[in-house]
Amino acid sequence: MGAKRPDVLMILLVILTVWGSAEADCSSSCSSTSCQCNSRGLTIVPQDLPTSITTLELARNDITILSQSDFSRYRSLETLRLNDNPISTINSQAFYFLSSLTILSLSGNQITTVRADMFTGLGNLQYIYLSENEISDIQAGAFSPTSQLRYLSLLHNKLTSLRADLFTGIGNLEVLYLYNNEISDIQPGTFSSTPQLRSLSLGDNNLTNLRADFFTGLGNLQVLSLFGNEISDIQAGTFSSTPNLTTLRLHNNNITIFPFNELSSQPISVLRLDNNRLTTLSSAEYDILSSISHVNIENNPWQCDCSMLPFRLRMNGSHWFEDQINCAQPDQFHGQKLIEINPKHLICDTQTSTCITLPVLLCAIFGSIAGTLLIVAIVLTIWCKRNNNTSPPENPEHAVVLTNANTTAVITIDQKDQISPQGSLNPEHRPKSAAPLPHEYESVKPHPENPRPRSADPRLTSLNDAYRNTDERPPFPFPRSCTDGDDSAAQYQSLRKTDAESSDDYETPHDYVYITE
Repeated sequence: MGAKRPDVLMILLVILTVWGSAEADCSSSCSSTSCQCNSRGLTIVPQDLPTSITTLELARNDITILSQSDFSRYRSLETLRLNDNPISTINSQAFYFLSSLTILSLSGNQITTVRADMFTGLGNLQYIYLSENEISDIQAGAFSPTSQLRYLSLLHNKLTSLRADLFTGIGNLEVLYLYNNEISDIQPGTFSSTPQLRSLSLGDNNLTNLRADFFTGLGNLQVLSLFGNEISDIQAGTFSSTPNLTTLRLHNNNITIFPFNELSSQPISVLRLDNNRLTTLSSAEYDILSSISHVNIENNPWQCDCSMLPFRLRMNGSHWFEDQINCAQPDQFHGQKLIEINPKHLICDTQTSTCITLPVLLCAIFGSIAGTLLIVAIVLTIWCKRNNNTSPPENPEHAVVLTNANTTAVITIDQKDQISPQGSLNPEHRPKSAAPLPHEYESVKPHPENPRPRSADPRLTSLNDAYRNTDERPPFPFPRSCTDGDDSAAQYQSLRKTDAESSDDYETPHDYVYITE
């Protein structure tokens, strides 16, 4: 038993020696230009390789940290693959001496942050793979040192938003993969620094709407992938910034209305809108779909009623998309293809249909406006009439002449009448009316020492008593008079001379005295 123990130890030593030599010995797989050191269990970058190599494969090892000294010997490298390692730390300027590098693969690692100094020295880098990491933050200007970058892959990470300073310094970028992140917002101007971008993938993210400023600056974009989001709203003008778009993938979203008209002026050849929530298509949209080579609009809840009638009338079986429209509503057409339904059966239930045409909508709007204006006009008319009815007469014909011992005057509402002293009325201001001349009254004040009872003299008959039993009214409400500052009752006696006066007949209707207590 004891004799076997040294043999076991010897075997273990041989195994460890072979394993260690296998790990360390990567030079045997090298050629004059490349070294294949994949899956060797390496924990560091080997330093015994030819310095003239241009390609170094270090995928699927156990390297965790990269430093500047790791690559200082291999300054001729053009391709460096470090994918599928547990790399979590890349020290500042780790690739500083690799100025000839054009391809760098760091996919499948554990990188969480792309720092601004991470890619310093990579002035000729054209392809960088950062997919399948845990990247949640990219510092401003992180890619600025890679001014020749053409291809950038950031798929399968944890980005939540795209900032305007994210891609500064890479104006030559042509392909950008950002799908399978957690992106829910794209700030305006994010892609303004990448005018040469040809392909942009934003699929499998958390976008819910597309704003008109999302794709500003992408005048050369040809392929746009937005599949697998939660997009339900597409604002007008969203695709006006991409006039050269040829491929648009929007499948697996929640789109209910799509702006087909924005594609009419673009060279679209591939359009995917399958697995959305589209319900209707218009006759004009039939023309747009007919101009696209590859269309997929399957698996949408199509409403096969009167709203689809214009589209159905255009269908002739000459395009593949015509066979992709399977009806979801109404119930009697559920599961049927639209092209197989007789157009005369595409009717709307007037009680339940939600189809509102543009003319009907416009009529409703303008009808409401007209009704409102009519009501306002009626109210204003009534208001004006009421104001006119309460206005004083413009040309009153009544006047009162007051006469006392010194002065006789005419009082009238007409602004043309004036008070004329010395018992005369200015003829220039006499009312030009056909009505009789105003009555004249004399201020008659009883002597305080010998007041005469009101009933003793018929000339002192009260004006109210004189008109109490008749329909006639006094010609004008007579003013109060205060003579010599006395606030006592004022009395007025008619001064009009008639034939009845000469016979002392005071019962004439126009001969009376007005007495105010």
